[in-house]
Amino acid sequence: VIFFVTWGFMYMKYDGSGDTAGIAQRLAAITVASLMADCSNEASTPATFSAKFHELSDIIIGVLVMNIFDMFFGEESAATQATRMMTDTVTEFQTVFKDYINGKLKHEDLKGKIASIDGKFSELKSTCSTASMEPRFWRMSFNSTLMSNVIDTYKILCNQLLKTSRVLDDDKKMLLDSLPCFNKLRNEIVFPCLDSTTDLVLATIARDQRKIPDLVVAPVKTDGELTVMLVNDLNNLGNVKTQDREGEMHLNPVSRCCAMTTMMQSMVNAMRTLQKDCVSQKLMTG
Repeated sequence: VIFFVTWGFMYMKYDGSGDTAGIAQRLAAITVASLMADCSNEASTPATFSAKFHELSDIIIGVLVMNIFDMFFGEESAATQATRMMTDTVTEFQTVFKDYINGKLKHEDLKGKIASIDGKFSELKSTCSTASMEPRFWRMSFNSTLMSNVIDTYKILCNQLLKTSRVLDDDKKMLLDSLPCFNKLRNEIVFPCLDSTTDLVLATIARDQRKIPDLVVAPVKTDGELTVMLVNDLNNLGNVKTQDREGEMHLNPVSRCCAMTTMMQSMVNAMRTLQKDCVSQKLMTG
């Protein structure tokens, strides 16, 4: 009896959150002290043993009732909050990314939206830390490694998109939108990669067994095709004159084009790497 009761509380200590672990450790200590005391007390009688046993059982039942009420009537678990926040934030990034590429957002507007998304990912990281310490019991395991990889990758994507916007600024229409390859670049490489990454991330986090196999086998363009398309068109762009920015030194249009090409390819590579991480985490965790 002592072993099994203590084992249950010690499981809660090592697998639970900080508050639960503290309660569980104390209950384990009280359990051992209460049950062992009567074994070593020669003056013990059935009445004293019964009183101590009921005192201990009252404490255990009280804690169990508290936990049951907290589970059913308490706030949403941290794991559920993290999953919901991840879904909303990843979807928001997808919308903002497309709006910028489609010309619906200027640099200043993008800065505000990216700052908001980046802040949500930082908050999400804190929520994931709490979720990883929650007692699982009947709940499915929380994949903190996958969530951390997703958050880190999307924070990099936010930074890269903002840098791309800063490089292009008011010259985006001339340096990117007017290129002959723009529509193909957007519709056949960048947006499909973004959409498949978003779908795979959300399906893996939600453990959607129906969607994941189809997303894993979806065809993708080769890694270097984006760079080749941009470089070929930029080489044929000829001499262009970009606007000088107030308070900044003149930046050669060729330098902007090179930086834009590098960052666009970097974002696509980051998304494809994240897709591979999602698949590998799915294979390891099921």
